[in-house]
Amino acid sequence: EDGSVWVLVHRRSTHVSEAGKIASPGGIVERETCLPPPALRLPGSVGAVIDFDAGARATAVQELREETGIVLDDEQVETLEELPVGDGAYWGPAMHRNYCARFFGAFPAVRGPEKASLHEIKRGGMDGIGDPAGDGFHAWVEARELLGRDDLLKACRAPIAHLVAEIDGLPPEEDEGVGEEPV
Repeated sequence: EDGSVWVLVHRRSTHVSEAGKIASPGGIVERETCLPPPALRLPGSVGAVIDFDAGARATAVQELREETGIVLDDEQVETLEELPVGDGAYWGPAMHRNYCARFFGAFPAVRGPEKASLHEIKRGGMDGIGDPAGDGFHAWVEARELLGRDDLLKACRAPIAHLVAEIDGLPPEEDEGVGEEPV
């Protein structure tokens, strides 16, 4: 209501690529998540049809839960918004998706990463940045503040800039430079 977009982020640990960068929850889409459930596969079929978009959406929901403890209900999963992919996507834009779950009113409770995800996120890495999410790992940070930071993961810039441009009322093709300093 104040014209701000707040993004849940954490700092990546030294045990993963892009160490020390601020990033939103996410992960790699594995082949198995792109296949239909075994019960729906045809018996004797050599290869199942791969649905990368369905796998990417399932991965986004899973990574959000594993890294933050936030569990989306069916309606929230159905209404996940796909955001643009910009420079810095590890596998390139064809094999990368960005999703956004919108929360209105109070921020959801953030319990923190599951044990298997602890090595990916730096405890205290967001201290002094944004509003602490309460788990010691994450913070809610205003999107414009994130775009002004040098330590924001490059792959996170385009989707966050898109959200800011949406609030500012800019057309999608003009949102790429939102929040960036002129060169």
